[in-house]
Amino acid sequence: MRPFLRSDCANADVLTVGPDSFHGYPEILELGVILLEIHIGQSLDSYLDNETEVTTEDELFAAACEAFQCEKQNIMSLGFRSAIAKCLEVSFDLGNGSSSQATRKWLFSEVIEPIELEMQRSFSVCSEASKILYRWTD
Repeated sequence: MRPFLRSDCANADVLTVGPDSFHGYPEILELGVILLEIHIGQSLDSYLDNETEVTTEDELFAAACEAFQCEKQNIMSLGFRSAIAKCLEVSFDLGNGSSSQATRKWLFSEVIEPIELEMQRSFSVCSEASKILYRWTD
């Protein structure tokens, strides 16, 4: 399994996706893996000490779920934790069908927006803390 954050997309291995795959949205699954790797700071393979290479979407799904179950209590950001969980869900409601527009809308509201809100809160707290520190040292 390639670490998504340290791979050359032009030479990336392609996962085998079967018609009966557990997840059904390989790109969203891969986004969840990327977010999980950002949290753990290493590839899923390294984290799980996998000896065998992950070659199918179902194997990636199983590895991601195992790592998430181990790490989810350590993910302090509720927005980030929720975004990863949503990406790893086997089935999710896209509203009126599974059109690309419905998928984009779901992705924004369930994954991107919670991360954006969490980042805004985090940077706001950091900004306020630095202002207080500046006033204290002045």
